[in-house]
Amino acid sequence: MNNEPPLREPAGATWSNGWANWFNQVWRGLGGWKRTFTVDTTVNFGVIAASSESTTTATITGVRSGDSVIITPSAHVPGLIFTGMVTASNTVTLYAANFTGFGVDPPSITYRIIVFQN
Repeated sequence: MNNEPPLREPAGATWSNGWANWFNQVWRGLGGWKRTFTVDTTVNFGVIAASSESTTTATITGVRSGDSVIITPSAHVPGLIFTGMVTASNTVTLYAANFTGFGVDPPSITYRIIVFQN
């Protein structure tokens, strides 16, 4: 494994394998994580009423209760906060919470799910 940050990346590279490897090592070292899972999934939550939330699930083989989850949408969706949790073995639940006073209809977009396992 490369233990040095790859500072000479090609122009325009935003997330090369070298940087991904380096960041994985840092996260695992700081948080004690031994494994990570990364999945991209396209979701259409539909209209989410004011002050409520919508959920959907994604199957990720190997995740288990207690693992840490990060959800990142591929586009900004005003009025919503996205979170995730491993709710059963091999299952991550994505939550889209609407904290506005009106309904929000997020577009069908891709969400990156990253799970850190101890």
